[in-house]
Amino acid sequence: MNEEILTKDNINLIYYVLKKLNLYCKMDDYYDIGLIALVKAAKNFDSNRGYNFSTFAIKVIKNSLLHEIRKEKAIKRKGKVISLNTPVLYNDRISPLENFIKSDINIEDDLIEKEKKELLYKSISKLSKREQLVLNHLYGLNDHEKLKQRELGEKIGISQAQISRIKNDSIRKIREMVGV
Repeated sequence: MNEEILTKDNINLIYYVLKKLNLYCKMDDYYDIGLIALVKAAKNFDSNRGYNFSTFAIKVIKNSLLHEIRKEKAIKRKGKVISLNTPVLYNDRISPLENFIKSDINIEDDLIEKEKKELLYKSISKLSKREQLVLNHLYGLNDHEKLKQRELGEKIGISQAQISRIKNDSIRKIREMVGV
């Protein structure tokens, strides 16, 4: 017999099983699971085995519903589990949750990087005002505009060669301070 005909003719078996399992009050939640199970039963039914389709379909629907109930109970015991594929609404667009999670998170590396920056800024603060000005502008540190050596030299009234010497001397001093 055709799978589509078996499914259409036996759709009421879903309601029967829902009522037997006392899930009729939650029919909206479980009807789809029962329908998928009914289609699965229609695809896998073998009339040569000697039993009716309805007997086989009831068993498949019941097993699918019980499996879903067990799965829901396990989730409740463990706490709410959220899939990375869970749709999330953000800025009027729906995207999977995984799109919002940084994939290369490494807390240890982040902390080390933060400590290095703090040490660098502390070392720079020990330099002369002129050395601080040069490094801040050449590397765009401490909210200073990033400038080329020539531009900075013109801005503060010294040559590009002097800027280069100040930069190199400052870097050498910082390396000595941090022990590199």
